[in-house]
Amino acid sequence: MVNVAEAGAAGYLYSTLNGEEIASAEDVKKDDAVKTRFESALANGMQLIPEVVLKPDMVWSEDDLVAIVDAVIEQCGAEPAAIVFTVGAIAAEDKEDADEEEEGESSSEEKAAKVEIQLPQVPKALSKRIPILGSVRARAGGGRMGNAVGSHKESGFKGCVLRCDCLPGYRMNPDLDFVGGFWGAAIGDLKSLKSKNFNFRSTIALDRDIPMEWYKYQKDIMESGALGGSGTGVDPTDAANGDYQGF
Repeated sequence: MVNVAEAGAAGYLYSTLNGEEIASAEDVKKDDAVKTRFESALANGMQLIPEVVLKPDMVWSEDDLVAIVDAVIEQCGAEPAAIVFTVGAIAAEDKEDADEEEEGESSSEEKAAKVEIQLPQVPKALSKRIPILGSVRARAGGGRMGNAVGSHKESGFKGCVLRCDCLPGYRMNPDLDFVGGFWGAAIGDLKSLKSKNFNFRSTIALDRDIPMEWYKYQKDIMESGALGGSGTGVDPTDAANGDYQGF
């Protein structure tokens, strides 16, 4: 914790119950380490942001979310700066891949049905009381990240945590230049979804041609072989006609 603070972090994400999926607010109360971690973060000048992983096969009511938030605050001993809700301990696309290995290749329609997740609706009164953030793990391309962010906005979330799963080939440990290029382009593109009630904050200058940045990033990472392919790939955009598949 001390090392993280000295490195300049303002806070860190803490997954309650080591990231296990919960079925009720009572499950949150089983994590006895939250208060100690919360107080330690404050003592080192940081904020602890609790993450709660919800079971994806359950329908969560607004009252359920309120009860979970109350349980988190009780465990922390005070209100945290924000709370992150993640639906499912495993990314939907990862689960899809695992299911396909067991069941064989499925159609595109079946794939779409598999990766669909049911987001809980965040009550307006709760979002005014404490920032509720969502967790986005959709792989970049084809507008998937943008759709995921838009869905969270419609469900009443105040913002999103963009996970490493969004980065193409992240398991291959891509070069940090690729990582920086990816997030620089992605955050700028996704900021177009913001409103006065839904904001992303960034200290990065975003005066860029986002479609071209994304294309250059795709081209660089394909040429590097980080995704297992070779060659320069195909130009995915037709700038003259306005073609662009975003994040």
